[in-house]
Order: sequence, then C-alpha cells, then structure tokens
Amino acid sequence: MRLAILSPVLMLAACAASSTALESAQAVQAEAASPFVGSWDGSSFETAMFLRLNEDRTFEWALTVGGLDMTAQGNWRAEGDTVTFASDPVPVPTTIALIGVNDNPGGPMLRVFHENGDPVEHSSTLTKCADGQTFLGRVGPEGSSPNPEQCPDPVSVRVLIPGVEADWPVFDLAENGWQPGKTIRFEFQPGDCGVMDFTGMAARLEGDVLTFTEESGGDTYRRMKPPE
Repeated sequence: MRLAILSPVLMLAACAASSTALESAQAVQAEAASPFVGSWDGSSFETAMFLRLNEDRTFEWALTVGGLDMTAQGNWRAEGDTVTFASDPVPVPTTIALIGVNDNPGGPMLRVFHENGDPVEHSSTLTKCADGQTFLGRVGPEGSSPNPEQCPDPVSVRVLIPGVEADWPVFDLAENGWQPGKTIRFEFQPGDCGVMDFTGMAARLEGDVLTFTEESGGDTYRRMKPPE
C-alpha cells in the first residue's frame, strides 16, 4: 500500500485551518460563558427596570415608572469587568423645534403644534424673565403667554411635553425674532419617542451586581436566577 505524503505547504495549511477552527470554537465557547450574559433586574420602589444581555452580543432594556415606558436595544461589548453599549438602530431624538414667528397683536406669546399642524392640547413652558426669575406655565390649544405682572419682559422659553422624557432646548426669544405683538410657533417632533439611546453607556460587573457608571446614570442591576 502506498502512503500519501503531504507536502510541507499542505501540512502547514492544514494546521492553520485546524488552529483557526479551534480559535473560533474557543471564541464561541467564551461568548457563551461570558459572565455578562443573562437577565438583570434594576427595579426599585415604584420602578420596574430590566436588562437582558444575549450571547449574540445584543441587548434589550425596558423601564416602567408611573405612566412612563422606555425601551432600548442594540449591541454590547465586554472588556475585562466592564461592558459598554451601543444602540442599534440609534433612536431619533424627541425634541421641540421652532417653526416660525408671525405678527399677532393681542395674541399669545407662543403656540405649540404637532407635525400634522394640529395644536398640542397640553404642554408646559419654563419662561425666564429679564430679572432672572423663571416661571412655569401651561399651554393649551390656543397658546399661552406669561403673566405680565410676574414676567413683563420674557427673554427665553423652554417648551416641555408632560410625560415625555427629552432634552428640551431653550430658545432665546429676541434672537429668534420674537417681540411683543408677535407669536412664536413651535412644533413637537416625537422622533422615536419612548426609545432611549444607550450608545456610550458603560457598566461594571462585581459578582452578581452590574453597576452603571455615574456618567451612565449610576443604576444598579442584580443578576436574575434562571427558573429551575
């Protein structure tokens, strides 16, 4: 019987293939054994908050507190005892946009609309006055103006939508063309309302406790034991 003799090149290629396959298998095994994989409970009094880190390096997060519901999803990456997150897809932020200023003698200082042009039924304002004081106001479908006795000279305004978490911008009234006798119009742009951006957030693992950094909110989650 004649034995086949492999050339050194073929032998090296076979060894390289075996090594690559072994490394891939070890990587998959390491992923499955990652201490970050599993379900985590960050709930506290009147707040339900859960985080799930999957073996395929994806995550899901959910928060319920009062009438507020938030979710997030994306990918995670581990380095030592730290895990970092990136939302995928990145949510479109919720915001208020200035859409115009028009002459309106005797009309309200501001009005707030939906993207379809309908007025927002309920919103709030934080109006800063020339004397440095800030007043909370309510805005209905017909608009709103600050109390002239409390704030005769408004200089900036921030519009907020109740029950919606967002980084609401502050608008300088004079810089945006408003003056008495005019109405400044805003538009509520919900974007991916209720979806939180986890991009750049990080947490550290100590035993069965996962603690987010102060920059990421500082929340603490405990590992949930799988059902027996």
